[in-house]
Amino acid sequence: MRAARRDQITAFVLLAFAAAWVLAVWHTVPPGAPGTVGPRAFPLGLGFVLGGLALLLLACSYWKGTTESDERGPTDGRPGPGGLQEGHGHHRRARGCECW
Repeated sequence: MRAARRDQITAFVLLAFAAAWVLAVWHTVPPGAPGTVGPRAFPLGLGFVLGGLALLLLACSYWKGTTESDERGPTDGRPGPGGLQEGHGHHRRARGCECW
């Protein structure tokens, strides 16, 4: 499985977890007094941050998927860009998410 596909699956799982977390916090933790920050604010904020990071991971995985297909090079056994051929003891450089 390619790294981009793994990241997409992970992002969807984290996004589902964040949505479930926000819904659980919204329905179980009391809001507090009007006009002040209540006990719901911090857990709700954590859910939104997790959801935002999951969306960032999802966006980067789609961007990574397009650059991986561009870097793979010819499919007829010739070396790709950089002169390395996969499967012959050479490892391609690991690229992180460079979407920012």
